[in-house]
Amino acid sequence: MNENRQTTEKEIITIAKKVFLEKGYMGATMRDIAQEAHINLAMLNYYFGSKDKLFDIIFEETFACMTQDILPLAQMEIPMLEMMNKFVSIYIDGFIANPIIPGFLFSEVHNNPDRLLNKFLSKTDIHQFLTLYQKRFEQEVSRGEIRPLQAMDFMISVISMCAFPFVAKPIIEGVFNCSDKEYMNMMQTRKAVILDTVQRMLIP
Repeated sequence: MNENRQTTEKEIITIAKKVFLEKGYMGATMRDIAQEAHINLAMLNYYFGSKDKLFDIIFEETFACMTQDILPLAQMEIPMLEMMNKFVSIYIDGFIANPIIPGFLFSEVHNNPDRLLNKFLSKTDIHQFLTLYQKRFEQEVSRGEIRPLQAMDFMISVISMCAFPFVAKPIIEGVFNCSDKEYMNMMQTRKAVILDTVQRMLIP
């Protein structure tokens, strides 16, 4: 693939992310994406073939951004508190670097949950991560090292604390009258708040 084609595909994918985020998978059309990209529909089909293929590429990129540093954590021989501290830092830093991800996923949860669920169910590495995480969580509970919480309830709470501020970013910026830079600085300091909450939740 030559450099010009790679550049063009990257530009189209960036625009397609925006269209999918605004309209969801069901609402977005290839014609919408072509118009936003200022190319004709035939060229868009030449590069990607169909909306399904384009969405799959975007989903895989989005998924990789979210999980490439998180999934290996379950393999590390470290205490659950240390693992979750790393998890939170990676999650927040990932969202700061790719702020479109939470909104993109939230849009699909709202517009096409079955499609998104099937995508996640096809990921064997997610199942492996959750299985190892739950096993280690329950082991530490049984040894009295962490509080007797439900592993999945705890994980949902942590993900919610990390993800919600990014999903609600426009509202938070408006309500608190802060700039984008101020908001991102707040998300950096929020890591310490979440980590403190995680420790209070876990340590007996």
